[in-house]
Amino acid sequence: MSTYLYFGENEFFLSRTIKQLKTHTLDQQWSNFNYTEYPPESKETIPQALSDIMTPPVGSGGRLVHLPNSTLLGVCSKEILLQLESILPKIPSTNTLLITNTHKPDARNKSVNLLLEYAQVQEFPLIPQWQTQALIQQARTLADEVGVTLTTDAYKVLIDYTGNHTRLIFTELEKLKTYALGKTVNGNMVKELVSESAANSLQLANAIRLGNIAQALEFVERLINCNEPALKITVYINRESAFRN
Repeated sequence: MSTYLYFGENEFFLSRTIKQLKTHTLDQQWSNFNYTEYPPESKETIPQALSDIMTPPVGSGGRLVHLPNSTLLGVCSKEILLQLESILPKIPSTNTLLITNTHKPDARNKSVNLLLEYAQVQEFPLIPQWQTQALIQQARTLADEVGVTLTTDAYKVLIDYTGNHTRLIFTELEKLKTYALGKTVNGNMVKELVSESAANSLQLANAIRLGNIAQALEFVERLINCNEPALKITVYINRESAFRN
């Protein structure tokens, strides 16, 4: 498979998979010549990328052409569609076309349908913050990868403190491993070492339902400190206030 389409909001897993593909495709000694990333801003990006993907690699290894947030996933001109239709089946086996996007591509676009026909597709979804058990399971998988053991309550505290920020979870697990020195990490150790960087909107909603103004204000402050957009916080408050009334 010479074409890959990766999308999703989980930046940690997306970035890591891109790195793995680069390692697999490129010879590091020749990567500066054979890896090209085309930003979506330039109008010449697509023609240049399509020309590049048909060019043999320099030296050893393969060639990788990366189009992040590409306009190929939007509405394309007839000319570009014809080029894409001609090139996709003919990409040399030494070359790899990688297209990445934060959001799921719209299959109603002709270019997306064409890419889906030829590309290996992989989605990297971000687990919603309220799906605690799914987040804990993801943390367990990452902990196994890092090589650190946590108690059940430690996982709960970790997710309460980090939310669904996958990269942060991974970083904190590495820190906990260094501190634990082979011992099992408990909830108190997590509270001592991990900074609370995620406030749970569900906690705010619950405080509003119970009419606990002081606690609700505390959660609003925590959400703001965790860089939660003010508009989203307002939506939480208005929704729960309407529910109570």
